[in-house]
Parts: sequence; structure tokens; C-alpha cells
Amino acid sequence: MNTRYLISVAVIFVLLMTFGFVIHALLLAPDYQKITPTIMRGPEDGAKHLGFLIVAQLIFAIAFVRIYLRGREDKPWIGQGLRYAHGAAYVRASVEAAGLALLQLEDLSARNEDNAPVPGLVAVASRIPT
Repeated sequence: MNTRYLISVAVIFVLLMTFGFVIHALLLAPDYQKITPTIMRGPEDGAKHLGFLIVAQLIFAIAFVRIYLRGREDKPWIGQGLRYAHGAAYVRASVEAAGLALLQLEDLSARNEDNAPVPGLVAVASRIPT
């Protein structure tokens, strides 16, 4: 790991914690106080779990910086351009699990990346008539 990577993680972590505090402890605090006894945990219980929050934000900051820096490299890496790709079998299974009928599934490029078409799938599904 280089210094730039560690500084980037630290900056993202500080931003996450700062914005989280401003949003939740300052801006939304009055709304949270209204629902604390019934829906939200109280401040005392939240303080007990602060360590988990810090670890989760640190993991997020590390992952964010890693993904960002890998995406900025000049060389391609596994999954470049296919980050959100789903296979045809997964699409068919998901449509079926949702209780829908798959009307059409075609290989088609829906977008370009670096002036080249990105392979993808276009699915058309409908409710099954009862």
C-alpha cells in the first residue's frame, strides 16, 4: 500500500463520519427523538455500538477507494465494463422467481464505454395472466 492510498482512505473515512454526524446528530436529531422509544434505539444504546459503526465506515472507505483507484487505471482489470452484468440464466431465474413470464431475452448493447458497445441483455417480462 502506498501513502496516497492510505491518505485517500483516511479522507473518505473522515468525510463519512463527519457527514454522518451532521446529518444524523444535528439535522435529523429532532425527528429521531420523536420515534426513539418505539422505533429507534436510544443514544445510550447507540453509544454501545459506536465501535461497529466505526469499523463499518472504515471498511466502506477502504472498498470505495479500492474500487475508485482500480477504475482509474489505464490497464483493464477483470470485470471492467461488466461490473453490473448478469448472465442469461440469472435473468431467467429472477424473472421466474418474481412470478413473471419472460417474453423476450436478447443479447444487445444498451450503452457504450470508451466508444465501444458494452455487451448486455435486454429482457421483456410480463405478469402471468390468471
